[in-house]
Amino acid sequence: MDPIEPFISAFRSIKSSKTRSFLTTLGILIAVAAVIINISIGTGQEEYQKKMWAEWAAPSPVFSITPNEGGLFTDRELDAVRRISGVAEVSPEISTNSVEVKFMGEKKKFSVYGVTKDYQQVENLTLEEGVFLSDDDRNAAVLGYDVAHVHKKISEFGADTFSRNISIRSTIEITVTRSNGEEQTKTFSVKGILINESRRYPNPNTNIYIPESTLSEMLDKKGYTIQVRAENANEVGEVREDIKHRLDRLLGFTKYSREERPYNTPKSLGELVGSGMGEMEKAAKSFTNMLLSIALVSLLVGAIGIMNIMFVTVTERTREVGLMKAVGATRFDVLITFLVESAMLGLIGGALGVAVGIGFCKFGFISPEAPPVTPPEWIFIGFAVAVAVGIASGFYPAYKAARMKPLEALRYE
Repeated sequence: MDPIEPFISAFRSIKSSKTRSFLTTLGILIAVAAVIINISIGTGQEEYQKKMWAEWAAPSPVFSITPNEGGLFTDRELDAVRRISGVAEVSPEISTNSVEVKFMGEKKKFSVYGVTKDYQQVENLTLEEGVFLSDDDRNAAVLGYDVAHVHKKISEFGADTFSRNISIRSTIEITVTRSNGEEQTKTFSVKGILINESRRYPNPNTNIYIPESTLSEMLDKKGYTIQVRAENANEVGEVREDIKHRLDRLLGFTKYSREERPYNTPKSLGELVGSGMGEMEKAAKSFTNMLLSIALVSLLVGAIGIMNIMFVTVTERTREVGLMKAVGATRFDVLITFLVESAMLGLIGGALGVAVGIGFCKFGFISPEAPPVTPPEWIFIGFAVAVAVGIASGFYPAYKAARMKPLEALRYE
């Protein structure tokens, strides 16, 4: 048999039954498109998660020293930490959540932090307008972006925003509740507004910063957390240990004490995220594999469709098979003729499926943060799988045709 003959025969058969051939390839088209789309979505999400976690896992020079009891840290401990080699900046920090803030008769709730002027350098805060707090301020405030600007949606921390923008030199009222239930209210003049830090964690957008001494007085609370910025992010561990040794001496704590250390230095987000990167990658891979498994079900349905149509084709062309054998065609020739046709159906469906899948990912899927990413190898895999499914699905019908006896095939009605 001429090597080109099976392809010509397959093309004629497909062309003679356009509707049936289209419906047959539709199953493969949908299946391959689903594979491409799901793999692209999964890969896009995986890359987005890796990028986001990599940003969070980047070494941070900032960490906190948190007392286990109120009033533990004072200016003595703060100055001692400041003098340690490797420490760039330190600042006291006292905070309280869900604080009532009033502006133009409207009341909302935000987190309020009591800090000093050094806090801006410690936390690397950038202002959109105005300036940060100074040591001479008593009733000044710096607002996070979401506090000062009107937003249509609720912020990610659950704090709704005011219906009017707050500008520099505006005044706000802050009411805090002491541990005894007594309320304290003070009026503050807005001195600065931070830029939008929506991608940062922790996010300062919904925070209000006022002088540490003022907030301590309002809360009637002594002591604070110490925020530290190391000179080198890669040396945070060494700096943390030096600080612990210095504070232990100041506070009279030794490793032989039966009591627990009266403070702790929790790991930064970057350190915690870095230790969990492996688990994150496993979770992302599992998500991609789940999407791929769903798509493979569609591929199975497409394969059944091709097998079904090839059985019909073999039945319709039984007399043709008998004629082929009568003029000298071998079983192998008959087998190849039908396998080429099923493979061609798979190839056409695969090509259309790849085109639809890529087109959907490029034009039909809107996800600015995690757009689909189609790995190039999956385009070739899509073609290969479609052809393989076509051959596998058509093999038994082709084998059945090849085993027909010439006389019985010619007599078939």
